[in-house]
Amino acid sequence: IKTVENPLQKLINPNYTEKELEETQQKIQISNEKKINDIVNKCIVEKVPVHLNAPFEEPLYEKTSTPIQLSFEPAPTIKKSTFALEKEVINDWEKAKKMIIIGVLPPNTLSENVIQFLASDTSTIVFTETTSNVRHPNFINSIDLFFAPLEHKNSSKEVFKPDILITLGGMVISKKIKSFLRNNAPKQHWHVGKNRANDTYYILSKHFKVAPNTFLETIYSSSKSNNNFKDAFINIYSTHLNNGKQYLNKAPFSDLKSFEFICKKLPKHTHLQVGNSAVIRYLQLFDIPKETRVFCNRGVSGIEGSTSTAVGAAQKNEFPTVFITGDISFFYDINGLWNNYIPKNFKIILINNQGGGIFRILSNYKNTQNFGTYFETTHQRTAKNMAKEFGFSYQKIKGLRSLERALPRLFNKNNTPQLMEIFTPRIVNDKVLLDYFKKM
Repeated sequence: IKTVENPLQKLINPNYTEKELEETQQKIQISNEKKINDIVNKCIVEKVPVHLNAPFEEPLYEKTSTPIQLSFEPAPTIKKSTFALEKEVINDWEKAKKMIIIGVLPPNTLSENVIQFLASDTSTIVFTETTSNVRHPNFINSIDLFFAPLEHKNSSKEVFKPDILITLGGMVISKKIKSFLRNNAPKQHWHVGKNRANDTYYILSKHFKVAPNTFLETIYSSSKSNNNFKDAFINIYSTHLNNGKQYLNKAPFSDLKSFEFICKKLPKHTHLQVGNSAVIRYLQLFDIPKETRVFCNRGVSGIEGSTSTAVGAAQKNEFPTVFITGDISFFYDINGLWNNYIPKNFKIILINNQGGGIFRILSNYKNTQNFGTYFETTHQRTAKNMAKEFGFSYQKIKGLRSLERALPRLFNKNNTPQLMEIFTPRIVNDKVLLDYFKKM
Protein backbone atom coordinates (compact mmCIF):
# COMPACT_ATOMS: atom_id res chain seq x y z
CA ILE A 1 0.00 0.00 0.00
CA LYS A 2 2.80 2.43 0.84
CA THR A 3 4.36 1.87 -2.59
CA VAL A 4 1.06 2.63 -4.31
CA GLU A 5 0.65 5.85 -2.30
CA ASN A 6 4.08 7.06 -3.41
CA PRO A 7 3.48 9.73 -6.11
CA LEU A 8 6.71 8.71 -7.89
CA GLN A 9 5.81 5.03 -8.30
CA LYS A 10 5.18 3.75 -11.83
CA LEU A 11 4.28 0.13 -11.14
CA ILE A 12 0.51 0.54 -11.10
CA ASN A 13 -2.14 3.01 -12.14
CA PRO A 14 -3.13 5.34 -9.26
CA ASN A 15 -6.76 4.43 -9.92
CA TYR A 16 -6.08 0.76 -9.29
CA THR A 17 -8.60 -1.90 -8.35
CA GLU A 18 -7.98 -4.49 -5.66
CA LYS A 19 -7.71 -7.14 -8.38
CA GLU A 20 -5.07 -5.14 -10.29
CA LEU A 21 -3.07 -4.63 -7.12
CA GLU A 22 -3.16 -8.32 -6.26
CA GLU A 23 -2.17 -9.38 -9.80
CA THR A 24 0.71 -6.89 -9.88
CA GLN A 25 1.93 -8.06 -6.49
CA GLN A 26 1.90 -11.69 -7.63
CA LYS A 27 3.79 -10.81 -10.81
CA ILE A 28 6.45 -8.90 -8.86
CA GLN A 29 6.69 -11.71 -6.30
CA ILE A 30 7.30 -14.30 -9.02
CA SER A 31 9.94 -12.03 -10.59
CA ASN A 32 11.69 -11.53 -7.23
CA GLU A 33 11.68 -15.26 -6.47
CA LYS A 34 13.23 -15.98 -9.88
CA LYS A 35 15.98 -13.38 -9.34
CA ILE A 36 16.79 -14.78 -5.88
CA ASN A 37 16.84 -18.30 -7.28
CA ASP A 38 19.16 -17.20 -10.10
CA ILE A 39 21.70 -15.59 -7.80
CA VAL A 40 21.72 -18.55 -5.38
CA ASN A 41 22.40 -20.89 -8.31
CA LYS A 42 25.14 -18.57 -9.54
CA CYS A 43 26.82 -18.78 -6.12
CA ILE A 44 26.65 -22.59 -6.16
CA VAL A 45 27.75 -23.17 -9.75
CA GLU A 46 30.40 -20.48 -10.17
CA LYS A 47 31.54 -20.44 -6.52
CA VAL A 48 31.57 -16.66 -6.36
CA PRO A 49 30.00 -14.22 -3.88
CA VAL A 50 26.83 -12.43 -4.99
CA HIS A 51 25.45 -9.25 -3.44
CA LEU A 52 21.66 -8.79 -3.12
CA ASN A 53 20.01 -5.53 -2.10
CA ALA A 54 16.56 -5.77 -0.51
CA PRO A 55 14.78 -2.40 -0.06
CA PHE A 56 12.13 -2.15 2.65
CA GLU A 57 9.32 0.40 2.94
CA GLU A 58 8.48 1.96 6.30
CA PRO A 59 7.13 1.02 8.77
CA LEU A 60 9.53 -1.84 9.46
CA TYR A 61 7.73 -3.19 12.54
CA GLU A 62 4.72 -5.01 11.11
CA LYS A 63 4.54 -8.65 10.03
CA THR A 64 2.58 -10.26 7.23
CA SER A 65 -0.22 -12.58 8.25
CA THR A 66 1.26 -15.42 6.19
CA PRO A 67 4.97 -16.00 5.61
CA ILE A 68 6.32 -15.66 2.08
CA GLN A 69 7.09 -19.03 0.53
CA LEU A 70 10.17 -19.19 -1.68
CA SER A 71 10.43 -22.31 -3.82
CA PHE A 72 13.97 -22.58 -5.21
CA GLU A 73 14.57 -24.60 -8.30
CA PRO A 74 17.40 -27.14 -8.03
CA ALA A 75 20.76 -25.79 -9.08
CA PRO A 76 21.91 -26.87 -12.52
CA THR A 77 23.99 -30.04 -12.58
CA ILE A 78 27.68 -29.28 -12.96
CA LYS A 79 28.80 -31.50 -15.81
CA LYS A 80 32.35 -32.72 -16.10
CA SER A 81 33.61 -30.91 -19.15
CA THR A 82 35.84 -32.49 -21.74
CA PHE A 83 39.15 -30.72 -22.12
CA ALA A 84 41.92 -31.11 -24.67
CA LEU A 85 45.22 -29.30 -25.10
CA GLU A 86 46.62 -28.02 -28.36
CA LYS A 87 49.78 -29.69 -29.61
CA GLU A 88 51.63 -26.37 -29.34
CA VAL A 89 50.85 -26.14 -25.61
CA ILE A 90 52.08 -29.68 -24.99
CA ASN A 91 55.28 -29.03 -26.96
CA ASP A 92 55.97 -25.82 -24.99
CA TRP A 93 55.37 -27.65 -21.70
CA GLU A 94 57.72 -30.53 -22.56
CA LYS A 95 60.64 -28.27 -23.49
CA ALA A 96 60.21 -25.69 -20.71
CA LYS A 97 61.59 -25.05 -17.26
CA LYS A 98 58.36 -24.43 -15.37
CA MET A 99 57.41 -22.54 -12.20
CA ILE A 100 53.95 -23.04 -10.69
CA ILE A 101 52.62 -20.59 -8.11
CA ILE A 102 49.50 -21.64 -6.20
CA GLY A 103 47.54 -18.79 -4.66
CA VAL A 104 44.26 -18.88 -2.73
CA LEU A 105 42.42 -22.18 -3.26
CA PRO A 106 39.68 -24.04 -1.37
CA PRO A 107 40.84 -27.24 0.34
CA ASN A 108 41.01 -30.38 -1.83
CA THR A 109 41.04 -28.47 -5.12
CA LEU A 110 44.00 -30.56 -6.28
CA SER A 111 43.77 -34.33 -6.01
CA GLU A 112 46.50 -36.38 -4.33
CA ASN A 113 47.27 -37.88 -7.72
CA VAL A 114 47.95 -34.46 -9.26
CA ILE A 115 50.00 -33.35 -6.25
CA GLN A 116 52.20 -36.43 -6.70
CA PHE A 117 52.62 -35.61 -10.41
CA LEU A 118 53.87 -32.14 -9.48
CA ALA A 119 56.08 -33.42 -6.67
CA SER A 120 57.89 -35.92 -8.89
CA ASP A 121 58.32 -33.63 -11.93
CA THR A 122 61.96 -32.47 -11.93
CA SER A 123 61.27 -29.84 -14.61
CA THR A 124 58.73 -27.99 -12.44
CA ILE A 125 59.21 -26.09 -9.20
CA VAL A 126 56.03 -25.45 -7.20
CA PHE A 127 55.63 -22.49 -4.85
CA THR A 128 52.62 -22.63 -2.52
CA GLU A 129 51.10 -20.02 -0.26
CA THR A 130 49.55 -21.02 3.05
CA THR A 131 46.15 -19.99 1.68
CA SER A 132 46.51 -22.44 -1.22
CA ASN A 133 45.75 -25.37 1.12
CA VAL A 134 48.33 -27.39 -0.85
CA ARG A 135 51.45 -28.73 0.90
CA HIS A 136 54.17 -31.24 0.02
CA PRO A 137 57.82 -31.71 1.09
CA ASN A 138 58.94 -31.36 -2.55
CA PHE A 139 57.26 -27.96 -2.89
CA ILE A 140 58.53 -24.64 -1.59
CA ASN A 141 55.88 -23.97 1.03
CA SER A 142 57.31 -20.63 2.17
CA ILE A 143 57.97 -18.31 -0.76
CA ASP A 144 59.60 -15.59 1.34
CA LEU A 145 62.01 -18.03 2.98
CA PHE A 146 63.33 -18.79 -0.48
CA PHE A 147 63.51 -15.26 -1.91
CA ALA A 148 64.20 -13.02 1.12
CA PRO A 149 67.70 -14.43 1.82
CA LEU A 150 68.58 -14.07 -1.89
CA GLU A 151 68.18 -10.30 -1.52
CA HIS A 152 71.33 -10.34 0.61
CA LYS A 153 73.37 -12.26 -1.99
CA ASN A 154 75.19 -10.80 -4.99
CA SER A 155 75.06 -13.98 -7.09
CA SER A 156 73.10 -14.13 -10.36
CA LYS A 157 69.47 -15.15 -10.10
CA GLU A 158 69.23 -16.18 -13.75
CA VAL A 159 69.29 -19.86 -12.77
CA PHE A 160 65.89 -19.40 -11.08
CA LYS A 161 64.20 -17.81 -14.11
CA PRO A 162 61.54 -20.14 -15.62
CA ASP A 163 60.53 -20.41 -19.25
CA ILE A 164 56.86 -20.73 -18.36
CA LEU A 165 55.08 -19.43 -15.27
CA ILE A 166 51.81 -21.20 -14.43
CA THR A 167 49.53 -19.65 -11.81
CA LEU A 168 46.65 -21.41 -10.07
CA GLY A 169 44.09 -19.98 -7.68
CA GLY A 170 43.56 -16.45 -6.47
CA MET A 171 45.73 -13.65 -5.16
CA VAL A 172 49.35 -14.17 -4.13
CA ILE A 173 50.45 -12.45 -0.91
CA SER A 174 54.23 -12.59 -1.29
CA LYS A 175 55.63 -9.35 -2.70
CA LYS A 176 59.05 -10.92 -3.09
CA ILE A 177 58.04 -13.38 -5.78
CA LYS A 178 56.16 -10.64 -7.62
CA SER A 179 59.30 -8.50 -7.63
CA PHE A 180 61.48 -11.41 -8.78
CA LEU A 181 59.25 -12.35 -11.72
CA ARG A 182 58.77 -8.75 -12.85
CA ASN A 183 62.54 -8.34 -12.94
CA ASN A 184 63.19 -11.82 -14.39
CA ALA A 185 60.27 -12.23 -16.75
CA PRO A 186 59.50 -15.72 -18.09
CA LYS A 187 58.75 -16.16 -21.79
CA GLN A 188 55.14 -17.06 -21.05
CA HIS A 189 52.60 -16.80 -18.22
CA TRP A 190 49.67 -19.23 -18.23
CA HIS A 191 46.83 -18.84 -15.76
CA VAL A 192 44.61 -21.84 -15.09
CA GLY A 193 41.17 -21.38 -13.57
CA LYS A 194 37.57 -20.59 -14.47
CA ASN A 195 37.52 -17.15 -12.90
CA ARG A 196 39.40 -14.00 -13.84
CA ALA A 197 43.08 -14.21 -14.77
CA ASN A 198 45.10 -11.46 -13.08
CA ASP A 199 48.06 -10.15 -15.06
CA THR A 200 50.09 -9.76 -11.86
CA TYR A 201 53.46 -10.15 -13.57
CA TYR A 202 52.64 -8.11 -16.71
CA ILE A 203 53.29 -11.02 -19.12
CA LEU A 204 50.00 -12.97 -19.18
CA SER A 205 49.90 -14.93 -22.45
CA LYS A 206 47.26 -17.68 -21.97
CA HIS A 207 44.20 -18.22 -19.81
CA PHE A 208 42.92 -21.79 -19.60
CA LYS A 209 39.34 -21.50 -18.31
CA VAL A 210 39.23 -24.92 -16.75
CA ALA A 211 39.57 -26.37 -13.24
CA PRO A 212 43.27 -26.57 -12.22
CA ASN A 213 42.98 -30.27 -11.44
CA THR A 214 41.56 -31.02 -14.90
CA PHE A 215 44.31 -29.03 -16.63
CA LEU A 216 47.12 -30.75 -14.72
CA GLU A 217 45.65 -34.24 -15.13
CA THR A 218 45.40 -33.64 -18.86
CA ILE A 219 48.85 -32.21 -19.40
CA TYR A 220 50.60 -34.90 -17.34
CA SER A 221 48.79 -37.65 -19.24
CA SER A 222 49.76 -36.04 -22.57
CA SER A 223 53.38 -34.98 -22.12
CA LYS A 224 56.83 -35.78 -20.79
CA SER A 225 59.53 -33.43 -19.53
CA ASN A 226 63.23 -33.99 -19.09
CA ASN A 227 65.20 -31.31 -17.25
CA ASN A 228 66.30 -30.73 -13.65
CA PHE A 229 65.06 -27.18 -13.13
CA LYS A 230 63.73 -28.05 -9.65
CA ASP A 231 67.08 -29.12 -8.17
CA ALA A 232 68.63 -25.66 -7.79
CA PHE A 233 65.55 -24.41 -5.91
CA ILE A 234 65.30 -27.34 -3.51
CA ASN A 235 69.02 -27.23 -2.64
CA ILE A 236 68.96 -23.50 -1.87
CA TYR A 237 65.68 -23.80 0.04
CA SER A 238 67.05 -26.62 2.21
CA THR A 239 70.11 -24.50 3.04
CA HIS A 240 67.93 -21.55 3.98
CA LEU A 241 65.75 -23.71 6.24
CA ASN A 242 68.73 -25.24 8.04
CA ASN A 243 70.36 -21.85 8.64
CA GLY A 244 67.00 -20.49 9.77
CA LYS A 245 66.54 -23.25 12.35
CA GLN A 246 69.91 -22.39 13.91
CA TYR A 247 68.84 -18.76 14.22
CA LEU A 248 65.40 -19.62 15.63
CA ASN A 249 66.96 -21.75 18.36
CA LYS A 250 68.57 -18.59 19.79
CA ALA A 251 66.01 -15.97 18.72
CA PRO A 252 64.43 -13.86 21.50
CA PHE A 253 60.72 -13.85 22.28
CA SER A 254 59.01 -11.95 19.47
CA ASP A 255 56.32 -12.17 16.82
CA LEU A 256 58.52 -14.56 14.84
CA LYS A 257 59.20 -16.84 17.81
CA SER A 258 55.51 -16.87 18.78
CA PHE A 259 54.44 -17.96 15.30
CA GLU A 260 57.10 -20.66 15.20
CA PHE A 261 55.74 -22.18 18.41
CA ILE A 262 52.05 -21.78 17.51
CA CYS A 263 52.56 -23.53 14.17
CA LYS A 264 54.39 -26.41 15.87
CA LYS A 265 51.55 -26.95 18.35
CA LEU A 266 48.60 -26.36 16.02
CA PRO A 267 46.31 -29.43 16.16
CA LYS A 268 45.47 -31.37 13.02
CA HIS A 269 42.09 -30.76 11.34
CA THR A 270 41.96 -27.18 12.58
CA HIS A 271 39.85 -24.66 10.72
CA LEU A 272 42.32 -21.75 10.72
CA GLN A 273 41.21 -18.19 10.05
CA VAL A 274 44.00 -15.63 9.68
CA GLY A 275 44.03 -11.85 9.98
CA ASN A 276 45.56 -9.65 7.32
CA SER A 277 48.80 -7.73 7.05
CA ALA A 278 51.69 -9.02 9.20
CA VAL A 279 49.84 -12.05 10.61
CA ILE A 280 49.31 -13.86 7.32
CA ARG A 281 52.89 -13.11 6.30
CA TYR A 282 54.34 -14.54 9.50
CA LEU A 283 52.17 -17.64 9.15
CA GLN A 284 53.63 -18.24 5.68
CA LEU A 285 57.11 -18.69 7.16
CA PHE A 286 56.33 -21.95 8.96
CA ASP A 287 54.98 -25.39 8.22
CA ILE A 288 51.56 -26.26 9.57
CA PRO A 289 49.80 -29.66 9.68
CA LYS A 290 48.75 -30.87 6.25
CA GLU A 291 45.18 -31.40 7.47
CA THR A 292 44.77 -27.75 8.55
CA ARG A 293 42.42 -25.70 6.41
CA VAL A 294 43.53 -22.09 6.06
CA PHE A 295 41.41 -19.07 5.15
CA CYS A 296 42.26 -15.37 5.09
CA ASN A 297 39.81 -12.59 4.30
CA ARG A 298 42.17 -10.79 1.92
CA GLY A 299 39.77 -8.48 0.10
CA VAL A 300 42.06 -5.66 -1.02
CA SER A 301 44.53 -6.43 1.78
CA GLY A 302 42.71 -4.31 4.36
CA ILE A 303 42.34 -5.19 8.04
CA GLU A 304 38.58 -4.69 8.27
CA GLY A 305 36.27 -7.71 8.46
CA SER A 306 38.74 -10.39 9.55
CA THR A 307 37.09 -10.99 12.94
CA SER A 308 33.58 -10.95 11.49
CA THR A 309 34.59 -13.44 8.80
CA ALA A 310 36.20 -15.77 11.36
CA VAL A 311 33.13 -15.71 13.63
CA GLY A 312 30.79 -16.41 10.73
CA ALA A 313 32.96 -19.28 9.46
CA ALA A 314 33.22 -20.78 12.96
CA GLN A 315 29.44 -21.04 13.20
CA LYS A 316 29.30 -23.31 10.13
CA ASN A 317 32.50 -25.33 10.42
CA GLU A 318 32.61 -28.86 11.81
CA PHE A 319 36.17 -28.48 13.14
CA PRO A 320 37.32 -26.14 15.94
CA THR A 321 38.10 -22.68 14.58
CA VAL A 322 41.29 -20.87 15.55
CA PHE A 323 41.54 -17.22 14.55
CA ILE A 324 45.02 -15.65 14.61
CA THR A 325 44.95 -11.88 14.34
CA GLY A 326 46.91 -8.71 15.06
CA ASP A 327 45.99 -6.02 17.54
CA ILE A 328 45.03 -3.21 15.14
CA SER A 329 42.91 -5.56 13.06
CA PHE A 330 41.24 -7.04 16.15
CA PHE A 331 40.33 -3.74 17.80
CA TYR A 332 39.15 -2.30 14.47
CA ASP A 333 36.61 -5.10 13.92
CA ILE A 334 35.57 -5.71 17.54
CA ASN A 335 31.86 -5.55 16.60
CA GLY A 336 32.34 -8.93 14.95
CA LEU A 337 32.07 -10.42 18.46
CA TRP A 338 28.81 -8.61 19.25
CA ASN A 339 26.41 -11.48 18.52
CA ASN A 340 24.77 -14.45 20.20
CA TYR A 341 26.15 -17.20 17.99
CA ILE A 342 29.83 -17.59 18.86
CA PRO A 343 30.58 -21.34 19.21
CA LYS A 344 32.22 -22.74 22.32
CA ASN A 345 35.09 -24.13 20.22
CA PHE A 346 36.03 -20.71 18.79
CA LYS A 347 39.55 -19.61 19.82
CA ILE A 348 41.30 -16.31 19.19
CA ILE A 349 45.09 -15.87 19.33
CA LEU A 350 45.73 -12.13 19.43
CA ILE A 351 49.28 -10.96 18.69
CA ASN A 352 49.50 -7.60 20.48
CA ASN A 353 52.67 -5.72 19.50
CA GLN A 354 51.14 -2.34 20.40
CA GLY A 355 50.75 -1.07 16.85
CA GLY A 356 50.91 -1.83 13.15
CA GLY A 357 54.12 -3.83 13.36
CA ILE A 358 54.29 -4.47 9.63
CA PHE A 359 55.14 -0.81 9.04
CA ARG A 360 58.29 -1.19 11.15
CA ILE A 361 59.33 -4.09 8.91
CA LEU A 362 58.68 -2.25 5.65
CA SER A 363 59.71 1.31 6.46
CA ASN A 364 63.08 3.04 6.47
CA TYR A 365 61.55 5.93 8.46
CA LYS A 366 60.56 4.14 11.67
CA ASN A 367 62.70 6.42 13.83
CA THR A 368 61.20 9.66 12.53
CA GLN A 369 59.07 11.93 14.72
CA ASN A 370 55.57 11.14 13.41
CA PHE A 371 56.02 7.50 12.42
CA GLY A 372 54.49 6.01 15.58
CA THR A 373 51.43 8.24 15.46
CA TYR A 374 50.49 8.22 11.78
CA PHE A 375 51.86 4.95 10.42
CA GLU A 376 52.43 2.45 13.21
CA THR A 377 49.57 3.88 15.35
CA THR A 378 51.08 2.83 18.68
CA HIS A 379 48.75 2.16 21.62
CA GLN A 380 48.54 0.54 25.07
CA ARG A 381 45.21 -1.29 24.64
CA THR A 382 44.50 -4.78 25.91
CA ALA A 383 41.66 -7.17 25.06
CA LYS A 384 41.15 -8.36 28.64
CA ASN A 385 37.97 -6.41 29.36
CA MET A 386 36.63 -7.08 25.86
CA ALA A 387 37.05 -10.80 26.43
CA LYS A 388 35.01 -10.52 29.62
CA GLU A 389 32.36 -8.41 27.89
CA PHE A 390 31.82 -10.97 25.12
CA GLY A 391 32.01 -14.09 27.31
CA PHE A 392 35.50 -15.33 26.39
CA SER A 393 37.93 -17.01 28.75
CA TYR A 394 41.11 -14.89 28.73
CA GLN A 395 44.82 -15.73 28.96
CA LYS A 396 47.61 -13.16 28.99
CA ILE A 397 51.00 -14.21 27.58
CA LYS A 398 54.25 -12.26 27.98
CA GLY A 399 56.94 -14.83 27.25
CA LEU A 400 57.73 -18.13 25.57
CA ARG A 401 57.45 -20.22 28.75
CA SER A 402 53.95 -18.99 29.51
CA LEU A 403 53.03 -19.56 25.85
CA GLU A 404 54.29 -23.17 26.08
CA ARG A 405 52.14 -23.78 29.16
CA ALA A 406 49.03 -22.04 27.87
CA LEU A 407 48.72 -23.33 24.28
CA PRO A 408 47.66 -26.89 25.22
CA ARG A 409 44.86 -25.46 27.37
CA LEU A 410 43.78 -23.20 24.52
CA PHE A 411 43.58 -26.05 22.02
CA ASN A 412 41.67 -28.35 24.40
CA LYS A 413 37.91 -28.77 24.12
CA ASN A 414 36.48 -25.88 26.14
CA ASN A 415 33.07 -24.86 27.48
CA THR A 416 33.52 -21.22 26.47
CA PRO A 417 35.23 -19.45 23.57
CA GLN A 418 38.88 -18.61 24.30
CA LEU A 419 41.01 -15.50 23.79
CA MET A 420 44.78 -15.66 24.24
CA GLU A 421 46.55 -12.30 24.06
CA ILE A 422 50.29 -12.55 23.35
CA PHE A 423 52.22 -9.35 24.10
CA THR A 424 55.40 -9.12 22.01
CA PRO A 425 58.10 -6.39 22.12
CA ARG A 426 57.17 -3.65 19.63
CA ILE A 427 60.66 -2.34 18.88
CA VAL A 428 62.32 -5.78 18.68
CA ASN A 429 60.02 -7.68 16.31
CA ASP A 430 61.16 -6.11 13.05
CA LYS A 431 64.87 -6.62 13.81
CA VAL A 432 64.32 -10.29 14.74
CA LEU A 433 62.52 -10.96 11.45
CA LEU A 434 65.01 -9.14 9.23
CA ASP A 435 67.96 -10.81 10.99
CA TYR A 436 66.25 -14.16 10.40
CA PHE A 437 66.37 -13.58 6.64
CA LYS A 438 69.98 -12.36 6.80
CA LYS A 439 71.19 -15.37 8.81
CA MET A 440 69.96 -17.69 6.08
